[in-house]
Amino acid sequence: VVSVLVHDLDHPGVNSDFLIKSASPMALEYPTPNVLEHMHWARTQGLLQEGSSTDILVNVTAGEREEIMECIFQGIMATDMQNHKTLVQDLQQRAGKKQAGDLAEPFDPAVRDDRLARLALLRIVVHASDLSGQCMTPEVAYTFGRGVLEEFYHQSEKERGEKLPESVFMKHLDNPLSQAKAQLGFLHYVVVPLW
Repeated sequence: VVSVLVHDLDHPGVNSDFLIKSASPMALEYPTPNVLEHMHWARTQGLLQEGSSTDILVNVTAGEREEIMECIFQGIMATDMQNHKTLVQDLQQRAGKKQAGDLAEPFDPAVRDDRLARLALLRIVVHASDLSGQCMTPEVAYTFGRGVLEEFYHQSEKERGEKLPESVFMKHLDNPLSQAKAQLGFLHYVVVPLW
């Protein structure tokens, strides 16, 4: 749950690619290509620093803290869209040929105590949560989608203004038809395979 809450902590409203292309100080401070995820992780570490007033892990052992922090890190890193295809393939492989209604337990109960299987499930759940706005009621989905499209449009404008290579999928998102096409593409190619 913590990963879901912090995965976009201090998000600047542009993606990692923009930060790298624009030689942003953030891109120089954090590893590429997932600059933002590493920044979110660093901010989270600051919040959970031992002795801080925001340390919610104050009553866990050192070993438990290490394991929890690793889970939070893995969850945050799973929200990088570069991982989407791999996460979907992993989920499909684990689900096998089960029918849609049978996916309540896509992870074999025999490996419930398997750390890697638990981390895989955590990564899929956090990634799905990050993209869940389009699975809400139509009103909520519209609000989420509109916010993302506006963010993309503003990034495209910044790229153009700074004479940077423009992200093709972000171009012309001030046009309602382009917005509709972008949303349909996102739903068809990103949301449906995951959900």
